[in-house]
Amino acid sequence: MTTDKEHFDRIAGKYGAVHTSWRKVYEKIEEQVNPLIRGKRVLDIGNGGVFCYDTTLPSEITVLDISQAMLDRIDKAGVQKVVGDARDLKELSDESFDVILFFLSLHHINGKNINESYETLNHVLEATRQKLKKHGVLIFAEPILPEFLFSIEKLLFPLTRGFLAISKVPTIFFYSLSFLSVRMAQVFQIARSEIVTQRLAIEGNIDPLGGSFPGVVSIPGWMCPTQIYLIQARK
Repeated sequence: MTTDKEHFDRIAGKYGAVHTSWRKVYEKIEEQVNPLIRGKRVLDIGNGGVFCYDTTLPSEITVLDISQAMLDRIDKAGVQKVVGDARDLKELSDESFDVILFFLSLHHINGKNINESYETLNHVLEATRQKLKKHGVLIFAEPILPEFLFSIEKLLFPLTRGFLAISKVPTIFFYSLSFLSVRMAQVFQIARSEIVTQRLAIEGNIDPLGGSFPGVVSIPGWMCPTQIYLIQARK
């Protein structure tokens, strides 16, 4: 099985194609996120060298990625780069960030089966909660599946994982909005009503395969089975 690190090391040189395809999505993310990061200490996890916000606004930016090759894509001055795993964030100090960002990256962080993937999500959420300061905010910009497609995806998990393994690509797994919101509320110990969600309309053509097979195909956004949501939880 190809590891996440091996996969992203291999595709780092092609990742610019994803940036081009998803440009309008990135612009919509930036519109919403810029006001939230001004003067803040920001941890950006798995951005692939793509910044969906104005990098002059935060007081400090740390980018964490499992792949050194992806970190090497970053050419922004003053950005701190850390090789690490989002499942534990052990390289970083507790309660040290005002904002933690996962932009189009959560679906790449999974386990070998459904239950292990759920456990992995809990590890990611708990790790981010520990690294956030009091009143800090976790923000996902993530492709989200409708409930009925999420149910089908769970049933097909072994088949999908096997196919991707043949292609030397790690598993990808998309959540439904309800499932992800409930897990976030549980780990952050807040009411589900405190989870802020916002759908971002997809315009033009995009690459639905993104970080798995960058630059292979492009389709109209309305045909994409996932919908992009901005999802926030405050500590």
